[in-house]
Amino acid sequence: MEHKKFTWKHYTLIAVGIVFVIYCCIAVYFSKKFTYGTKINGVDVSNKTVDEVTDIFKKRRTAIR
Repeated sequence: MEHKKFTWKHYTLIAVGIVFVIYCCIAVYFSKKFTYGTKINGVDVSNKTVDEVTDIFKKRRTAIR
């Protein structure tokens, strides 16, 4: 049996596939979290879930009253 050598097309396809998998993993991770640099009313909520941010603002609201 002869083994075919990888050409630049194969390597390009492999690289694109790896980049696509990494992109999908990041998209799934940030589908439930705020991205880096996100601020709401001056509060940094980067990498936090909606529930965590809700708790932060509930605590701030009760502290103000």
